[in-house]
Amino acid sequence: MDDTLKEPRLKSSKFFKYKCPEEILDLHEFYEEPASSWCLETFLNKLIDKETDLDFEQSKELFLANLTQIQNKRAVDNPIRMFCSNYFDWIKTWKGQAVSNACCEFFNESTRLRTHSRRKRKHNEFAEMSFVLFLLEYDFLFFESNQNVYAVY
Repeated sequence: MDDTLKEPRLKSSKFFKYKCPEEILDLHEFYEEPASSWCLETFLNKLIDKETDLDFEQSKELFLANLTQIQNKRAVDNPIRMFCSNYFDWIKTWKGQAVSNACCEFFNESTRLRTHSRRKRKHNEFAEMSFVLFLLEYDFLFFESNQNVYAVY
């Protein structure tokens, strides 16, 4: 992606490896990673790797809802809360919308390819089973033909 369309990242060296306090309940496991990696693109990549059943809009809403929860907790340090607030402002800009649209296309294409791969895998499994059944049936007929010379193939 072009540098002008990069998502905002937490760059404060003091909070670079910041992790959310455990008392913030119901956060997605993604937020156990350092705050420097919090962005929509990374979040979506994690969901794609886990083969989630969420679509793009649900995934984006989950990401933003978690940022909202972090932003609203007093136990979270102010620079982290400010980062969350700035992210919400940024996502509404044309740059944020462009990155969101690019992430959407990437997410949807990855989901399509994953579905295609699953179907292909199922088709191959079915073909292998059919071939094995064919071989078993052929062996059975062959066995029968050895027992009875007059058997019809």
